[in-house]
Amino acid sequence: EMHIVLKIILIAIFTTSIEYFTGALYLAQTGTRLWDYSQDVFNYRGIIAIKYSIYWLLISLCGYYFFIGHSGLFSFGVR
Repeated sequence: EMHIVLKIILIAIFTTSIEYFTGALYLAQTGTRLWDYSQDVFNYRGIIAIKYSIYWLLISLCGYYFFIGHSGLFSFGVR
């Protein structure tokens, strides 16, 4: 069983990476931003911001524990 702190760190890295690469690739291909976080504190190139990384983390943790977690709806014995 993976330690909860490690799970949280990995989920945060994964979701923020998806957001960054999606935003950066779309911007590179079309020249248009899907979103613009440049006015937010602690943003990187206006593509990711700490506030939204925290939101994605919380949503992902809820999804993780709902679908895969210890007593999740779809745990299938996987932990």
